[in-house]
Amino acid sequence: MKDADNFFLESGELQDANNVNVDEVREIAPRVLEVINGAARASITGFRPVDMGGVSQIDDEGQRHHCVLVQDSITVRSRVKAAAVVIRSDGSVHEKQQEKPDRIEPTFSLAERNTNVADALRIFGKGDLSWFDLYKIFEIIRDDLGGQKNLLDAEFVLKKDLSRFRQTAQHPEAIGDKARHARIGAEVPKDPMAIVEASLLISALLQKSIASKF
Repeated sequence: MKDADNFFLESGELQDANNVNVDEVREIAPRVLEVINGAARASITGFRPVDMGGVSQIDDEGQRHHCVLVQDSITVRSRVKAAAVVIRSDGSVHEKQQEKPDRIEPTFSLAERNTNVADALRIFGKGDLSWFDLYKIFEIIRDDLGGQKNLLDAEFVLKKDLSRFRQTAQHPEAIGDKARHARIGAEVPKDPMAIVEASLLISALLQKSIASKF
């Protein structure tokens, strides 16, 4: 919520804790913020994660308890714009703006009930995602759906794209020390996936898997 020029985070996890002190707030609040950042990033293209600043605690007669000051700027909108990119047969690109409901709040609520969603969002909410981060999100979604067969049957991503992502992420000759393995017997992928492309793939996978739960 906004108060003057500051944004504050209130959480039931803080309110319900017994005798919460500043150190405990600083331990609990970042975990809550990570999920919020992940939910926002999954809903708003180009969202920049926010971080925690100071802690504000009001006395027993006050109006606010255990609030955490959030650093950086936040833009709050009830609806967000999404761009649908259409590539025509002649190769020309057409971008069509369309509105979609803000999913941040329901996504966060879902994370409170589903640990797999919460874990995936916490990782996804980071500023820069590594190959390790992206692969962890993939594994969480795969296991949440009951295995890779179910994931592919859901048609959230193409099988060839997922295979290319996995081959690239695991092979040291494709991405060097950023790979999940130092040595691997598999052949080097012929067309390694760039980290930007991998981020878009996993982002789409996460968004579609979350949307399927509503």
